[in-house]
Amino acid sequence: MRMKSISIYFFTIVCPALWGSCKDETYPFIEQGSQQTVFKELNRFERLAFKSSQDLLSAIQMGEKSTSKIGQTRSITFESLLSPCNKLTRATGENYYEALGYDTLVPNKAFAALLNPLGELQVNDTIYKINHNGTYFFPKEKETQFRNVYKMDSLGILVGDKLYKLSDGIYRYKTFPDSILEEEIYLPDDSWNTEDISTRASVSEPNYNSFPKFNADRHTWLGGIRQGLFGNDKYYNVKFNKKRRVRGRLYAYHYVVYSESGVTGMMQKKNFIGWTKTKADELRIGWKNIILVTKIDDPSLKGIPKQSIPIVGGITPAQIPSIGKGNLLDLYVAEVEMKDILNVVGEGLKIFLKKGNSAIGSGRKPTVHAVSLATRSQVYLIILDDVRKTYDEKSITHVFSSKFNIYVTINPEKLPSNIISWAKAVSKTLSQNSFKMRGGEAIICGRLGNDWRGMKIVKEAK
Repeated sequence: MRMKSISIYFFTIVCPALWGSCKDETYPFIEQGSQQTVFKELNRFERLAFKSSQDLLSAIQMGEKSTSKIGQTRSITFESLLSPCNKLTRATGENYYEALGYDTLVPNKAFAALLNPLGELQVNDTIYKINHNGTYFFPKEKETQFRNVYKMDSLGILVGDKLYKLSDGIYRYKTFPDSILEEEIYLPDDSWNTEDISTRASVSEPNYNSFPKFNADRHTWLGGIRQGLFGNDKYYNVKFNKKRRVRGRLYAYHYVVYSESGVTGMMQKKNFIGWTKTKADELRIGWKNIILVTKIDDPSLKGIPKQSIPIVGGITPAQIPSIGKGNLLDLYVAEVEMKDILNVVGEGLKIFLKKGNSAIGSGRKPTVHAVSLATRSQVYLIILDDVRKTYDEKSITHVFSSKFNIYVTINPEKLPSNIISWAKAVSKTLSQNSFKMRGGEAIICGRLGNDWRGMKIVKEAK
């Protein structure tokens, strides 16, 4: 039976005590970049400092490429959110990340590894502090003033879209919603499709078609207003039984100095303090036709005539968000409605496959990992499909889009003369602009023994 509930986002009982014990501390920081390490004002927690936002992004990117490199830029004495909280109760987690609830606030462990247990880092001369209230930011010289103001008023006065002012030069961005919507399905053993379940001597494969489907779009007036980016404040749960469930969501968070969107899934168990993470035998997250969008800032493209069919530019090796190195197919159309994007992409792929096979030889089919679809005013990036797996872990997260950009070298000689300027504008846009997620489908599932539970979360492109 499907149940819907709204739960106010809160930390567990130990968290207020932890916040109170941490917030009045002063701490040193380590300056990262150019092999420099500087220690100041020794006390409780060090704070990583990066010379620029690009240095920060590079550190996150390094962690995303390889889990063994997560947090590799930190010093040997730096304690991150992922560090064990040896001196604190482990009732809600073995590290600060779980005990303080940052596994919800910062799903990307590559980013969490660069934050100290107070959710802080420094970029240039600005300090950024993330907690359940959002993202605070202020000049380093105002750190003492911030601590004093925070004790009196931690929320501030609204001065812009999700932007609050605590004092001159001290601001809070409302990264997280006040409440989280949840949707839950309980599928008892006798209602689950067990067609593919084998003996425990071999591991079964999930039947993705049997998973319930959730719609990431809101159907309420309030929800419609609050959901600027899809899936950033709604969880979906599918129960194994009364004590175990798979939990997943699509999210999009802006931390002022860094922003990202992605998918995260976890296994949870119910105990006396509520639902907490527990290890699954296997967790998987997959996606299909994720649509990201950004604007092209080039007025000269407005005069391009309407195209009856997409123009195929070619296939280019590129560093693609969520995939890494892959082949990017670039297509051009004058205008397209959001609901028709996948149809246009499908038509472009058919044209390219015919062209590609004749160009590279019979029997070889070029692999396309993502498609860049350019109109006169926007670039759509469509990430086709992939899956990630992890074993004996509590959770898994994958980032679709962040401030990392795509650097593509387009050779004008290989393009029709009428779209050369268009292609150059697209190349510039891909390398400079950040993308927002607009649509797609994600699968989140977990296995205990040979039993799978999972879900599909769908955002229709509109």
